[in-house]
Amino acid sequence: MGIIFIIFFCFSHAQQRHALFIIIIIIKSRINIHVHDQEMSTERGPERNLMRETALTGFFLGACFMFALVLICHSLWYTGSVEEYAAGVYILCIPVLFHMSEFLVAASLGRHDTHPDTFLLTHSGEYTAATSAAWIEFFLEWLLVPERWKVPRGTFAGWLLRLNYSTVTVAAVMAVAFYLVRVVGMLHCGRNFSLLIETERRASHVLVDNGIYAVLRHPAYFGFFWRTLCSQLVLANPLCLVLYAVVMWHFFSCRIAYEESVLEGEEFFGERYKAYKAKTMAGIPFIYSRRPECVCMCVSLFA
Repeated sequence: MGIIFIIFFCFSHAQQRHALFIIIIIIKSRINIHVHDQEMSTERGPERNLMRETALTGFFLGACFMFALVLICHSLWYTGSVEEYAAGVYILCIPVLFHMSEFLVAASLGRHDTHPDTFLLTHSGEYTAATSAAWIEFFLEWLLVPERWKVPRGTFAGWLLRLNYSTVTVAAVMAVAFYLVRVVGMLHCGRNFSLLIETERRASHVLVDNGIYAVLRHPAYFGFFWRTLCSQLVLANPLCLVLYAVVMWHFFSCRIAYEESVLEGEEFFGERYKAYKAKTMAGIPFIYSRRPECVCMCVSLFA
C-alpha cells in the first residue's frame, strides 16, 4: 500500500492522478472478486451460499455502474479528460452490461439457471487475462507513451485509434448494438440455448431456424465477437484490437466447427441442419464449414 501512495504522489498532473485512482479502484475490485471466487470455488454442494454470492456480485456490478457514471460526468463537466470518459464508458457498456445481461437472460430462460456463475464474472483465467491486458494497454498509452509515437490526429487512422469523444461514443454504441444481437439470439432460442455445447440431445431440443436464426446461425457468437472488437476501439487499444481479433477468431472457428459437427450428427438434426447451414451465415469473417476431422475440441463457458 505504501508503494502505491508513493507512486501516486510522484505524478503531479491532475489527469495522471485520476488515472492512478482508477487503477487502484480496478485492481482492488478485481482482487476482492477473485478472492471471493476462490473461496466459493472451494465449497461444494449445499455449503455454497448462492443467494449471498448473487447479492455480492450484483452489488459489485452496481458499484461499477455508479463509478462509471461518476467518471463520465467528471470528464464531461469538470476535467474534460477524454481518457476518463473512455474508461467510464468502457466500464458501463462492456463489463457491467455484459455480466448483468448474461445473468438476466439466464434467469429469463429458466429459473434453474438463476445462479451466480451465470454472471460469468470470473469464469476463466483467459477472460481475466484479456480484460487485464486491455486495461494495461490503455493506461500505458495514456501515461507513458510519448505523443510523437502515436498516430497523428487529423487522419482517419488518428480518429479511429486516438481517443476522442466521438470515436469512444460511436464504438460504444456499436458494441452495445452487437451485444444486443447476442441477447436477442439467446432469448429467441429460449430453452434450446445453452452456455455449454450439449453433446446429448434433450427431448425438448428443437432446431430454431426462424427469426434472427433465419439469417445468422450463431447470433450469440456473432454478437460477442464484434462486441469484443468494438470494446477495444472504445479504449483505442490497437494492440489488443489485433490480439483479440486473432484469438477470438481462432476460438470461434474451432468452437463453431465442433458445435456444427455435433448438430449434423444423426443424434441431433443430421441432413436438416446441413441444409439449414447452407442458407445461413456465421457472420464472422472466414469461418466456413469444416470437416469433422479438422475440428478443434474447444471447451469454454462462452455461448
